[in-house]
Amino acid sequence: MTLDTVVGAFNDGATAEEITSQYPSLSLADSYAVIAYYLRHRKEIDDYIATRASHATAVKAETEPPVRSCGRPQSAPRSQVGLMT
Repeated sequence: MTLDTVVGAFNDGATAEEITSQYPSLSLADSYAVIAYYLRHRKEIDDYIATRASHATAVKAETEPPVRSCGRPQSAPRSQVGLMT
């Protein structure tokens, strides 16, 4: 269970009880503790989450192969179809 997940659920309107029911490994007390910490340190946590998201995007871009075309050979222009050379 990550901080991003709990904070994201809370920001989407979920209560501590709803978060705990979605993630059984998280206790209700821990849900409340994370939410309380977030509310006391909102700017720092939002900055941290934004930095993590930016880093994840950069890593994904570095590790994924570039998108290739479908691999079909390019066909001749219609004006040249059927012409003998």
